[in-house]
Amino acid sequence: MNIAVCDDDFLIHKELSELIKKYFYPSKEYEIDNYAQGISLIKSKKRYDIVFMDIELHKESGIDIAERIKMTYPLTVIIFISNYPKYVTQSYHVDAFQFLVKPIKAEIFNLEFERCLKYIEKCSEVMLRRVDDTDIFFKKSEIVYIESRKRVLYLYLHNNETFHYYGKLADEEKYLSDNGFVRCHKSFIINLAYVRMYDNKDIVTYIKKRGYNSKITSPKENYITVPIGAKYYNRFKETIIKYAAGI
Repeated sequence: MNIAVCDDDFLIHKELSELIKKYFYPSKEYEIDNYAQGISLIKSKKRYDIVFMDIELHKESGIDIAERIKMTYPLTVIIFISNYPKYVTQSYHVDAFQFLVKPIKAEIFNLEFERCLKYIEKCSEVMLRRVDDTDIFFKKSEIVYIESRKRVLYLYLHNNETFHYYGKLADEEKYLSDNGFVRCHKSFIINLAYVRMYDNKDIVTYIKKRGYNSKITSPKENYITVPIGAKYYNRFKETIIKYAAGI
């Protein structure tokens, strides 16, 4: 397991390293990298399973750095740390898994870290579907959304691959509900892990469209979007707030 700590306070690096070491002891099946700057973490181009991110980095915003990480590695778990609880609502915008307030208490860390590891384990679950006379295994965590068109389901993956098979959206909604999927439209269910932002009409994901143009600043033009039906909006909003808060 690859873990990163990004904080300009080296005492935090030491503190978190000790907490992680004690949690895993005697296992050594993990690696911790420390960064004092968010840009150094970005430039490393290393995929981390978990990133502990300070919200207030020197001349940098931890929120912005986290968003850039999620755009490249949507499945990376972000855990924000800060001296100031006032930032907790901002962390929802980048699908942060949890928010820890400094100084970090060991008992709280252990509870949240255990929940985090269970989430990562759950993300590794797979499902089997019959596609064009071939049985294919899909990691549930790699599915961005599923769309229904009449009796055919279109499964869209985070690498822009699409597969289709026969089935009912209601059955898939029930099957995937424990994995962070929710109905947002009569024809769509979406994986909440990929939600970047939303309004009362559309959900913008972290997944770039083919032909992404960095000169275009509108997320709706550059990123995959999924519609929200008026009938499903309130439930979707309630669900994603609970999801972001870890409830």
